[in-house]
Formats: sequence, C-alpha cells, structure tokens
Amino acid sequence: MATCNDEGKVAAAESAITAMLQAHPEIDAVFAAHGNPGPGAVAAVKNVGKEGKIQIMGFDFGMPVVEGIDKGQIRGTVGQNPYLMGYVSMMMAWGANQKTRVDGPHAPPSINTGVRILTKKDIGVYKSPPAFVSGK
Repeated sequence: MATCNDEGKVAAAESAITAMLQAHPEIDAVFAAHGNPGPGAVAAVKNVGKEGKIQIMGFDFGMPVVEGIDKGQIRGTVGQNPYLMGYVSMMMAWGANQKTRVDGPHAPPSINTGVRILTKKDIGVYKSPPAFVSGK
C-alpha cells in the first residue's frame, strides 16, 4: 500500500498519483480519500497508460467524480449524507443551548449519519441535481 499527499488539489493529486504509479507498477487500485484525488487518479491512470487496468474508488460525489463514474473511469464512490450531517449538527447545537436538568454530555460519543457506496447505476440523480430558486 502506498499513500500520497494531494495537498487538497486535483493537479497535485494527479502529479502525486502519477509518480506513485510509476514507482509501483504493481498497483492495480487507487482509493481517493476525498473529492479531489478521484479526478486526479483518473488523469494519473491515463498518464501511465493503464486505463481499464487500475480500479479507482472515490469519496464524495462532486460533479468531476460523478462524471468519472458515468464514463467508467471511476468504479464508485463513498457518498456521505450531507443533509443528515447538517440536520444532526444543528439539532445538537440547538439542544446544547437549551436549559436542561440532565447532567452530562448533550451528544453521544459517536454519531453515524450514514454513507452509501454509489456506482454507475446510482448516480443519475447526481448528474442533474434540482435547481433551487429563491423565494420572491
């Protein structure tokens, strides 16, 4: 297993993953730990001429990752639940601000807002998200 620092940038991910794939030609899979390395890995795999030979698994579902999945360049991605993350955090903040007679922490030690593995069959809704129109 090899790791690389992508500095949070697609171009840095491409450079780092290209160098990693050149140094370790036995690598046959790349896991992108957040949104930027997925598209960087797609470019890196092209750079080393191993399209279709190296599997890429992404994380998050920004449009470049969704497009990579749609084109068959990225096998799938870990999709988090941003709505539930926001909802739970706001409810916890509200609860922490309420007067209570209960001593102790206002939150459990671990909160799971869920993730889902998204593949080509799941991404249709992400390819054309609904537009939000502000009220008048």
